[in-house]
Amino acid sequence: MRLIHTSLFAAIAALGLAACSQQPAAPQAETPPAAPADGATTEPAATPAPAAAAATDATATAELAPTQGNETKGSVTFKVVDGKVHVTGQISGLKPGSEHGFH
Repeated sequence: MRLIHTSLFAAIAALGLAACSQQPAAPQAETPPAAPADGATTEPAATPAPAAAAATDATATAELAPTQGNETKGSVTFKVVDGKVHVTGQISGLKPGSEHGFH
């Protein structure tokens, strides 16, 4: 019976780790630009702002609300700092000294 529990735990852990793994996006084939029709003039399209510039000041906040029978609540803030996401928060209602995580 112990072997079944150990195997079941290992299988669940492997599935959990596989679900959180990051896989690189598949490269997309570049489509050649369409040729303009005879006599048509083309104007350059407006260049959108780079996504990286817009993301440097990106901030998001999530409010945590207790579910039925629980008292955990608070807020979590996500902010881009030096190109990386930093997470800060104020959370109450958790058991002292316990470990928690999220994804």
